Amino acid sequence: MARTRRLQAFLLALGASASATLAQVFVVDAAGGPGAQFTSLPAAVAAVPSGSVLRVRAGTYAPFTLAQKSLVVLGDDAATVVIDLTSDLVIGPLATSDNVRLRHLTLRGSALFVSGGLRIQGAQGSVVFEDLHLVSASGSNLFAPARLVLTDSPNTHLLGCRLLADPNPVDGGSSAPQCTLTRSR
Repeated sequence: MARTRRLQAFLLALGASASATLAQVFVVDAAGGPGAQFTSLPAAVAAVPSGSVLRVRAGTYAPFTLAQKSLVVLGDDAATVVIDLTSDLVIGPLATSDNVRLRHLTLRGSALFVSGGLRIQGAQGSVVFEDLHLVSASGSNLFAPARLVLTDSPNTHLLGCRLLADPNPVDGGSSAPQCTLTRSR
C-alpha cells in the first residue's frame, strides 16, 4: 500500500495528467520473479500501451527502441539495473504529445569496438533522464566509449545524470563517454 502511494505521488510529480494515478504499471524482472509480466526490457517497451509505467527490477537488460509512445521506465536502483549497450538504446521519433522518462538506470558500454550508446532523435515531446549513468565499459578505450547522441530533440532534460569514464582503459590513456548535440537545446 505504501509503495503504491509512493508510485502515485511520483507520477503526479512528473507533471503527468490528473489521470496519471490510473497509469498501467508493468513489472520487468530479468530473473522472472513474482509479479513480473516481462523478463525482457525490449519486449516490455514494445508491448505496453502508451502512458504506461515500467518498473524494472535489478538485472542486466538489452537496449531497446522507443518511438511514438509515452512511457516511464523506472529502475529500482541505478546501481543494480543495467542496460548493456551492445547496440544503441534509441528514443524517437516522438510527437509533441509523447513524454518519456527514464530514471535510476545504468547504461553500460559493451566490449571493445561494439559499444552502443543512448541516441535521442526527432523527439519533439519531453524526454527526461533522471539518475541515469552512462558508463564506458571496463577495459574499453577511445575506440568504443559509451556515447550520448542528441539530434533534433529540443525538449530533452538530464537531471542528476553521470557520464563516467573507464578508470582502467586498455590503451593506458583516457577513456570517456562521448556526447554530441545537434539541433537540440
